[in-house]
Amino acid sequence: MTRHARGAGGIVQDFRKAQAWAGADVVQFCRDYADDIISMHVKDIDPDVRKQGVAQAWDYGTFSRRGIFAELGEGFVDFAAVLEILEDVSYEGWVIVETDVTQKATPLESAVISRDYLKSMGL
Repeated sequence: MTRHARGAGGIVQDFRKAQAWAGADVVQFCRDYADDIISMHVKDIDPDVRKQGVAQAWDYGTFSRRGIFAELGEGFVDFAAVLEILEDVSYEGWVIVETDVTQKATPLESAVISRDYLKSMGL
């Protein structure tokens, strides 16, 4: 099941639990609930770290230390598909980017990478 909260008449989609631990298909979730999504809390996920962590039943701290969260565009989340779905329903809500723990040299480098990726996608 995808982690989401209903409030203010819509869904706030949180990619962290959906992708990192539950293995949910965020693209399909967006297809199913696009009209109800009022805010997106997005992260990218390193697929190799996820696979190893799920197999070994890591907790959140271990996932984080091992680098589960990648900068946008460096993981396996299909943001192009998500954004296309949202565009099709004239989405006007927020897209909030978060990287819990970066593997980059500085948080600024991490933020710039994710910002540039979103810019390359037209945001």
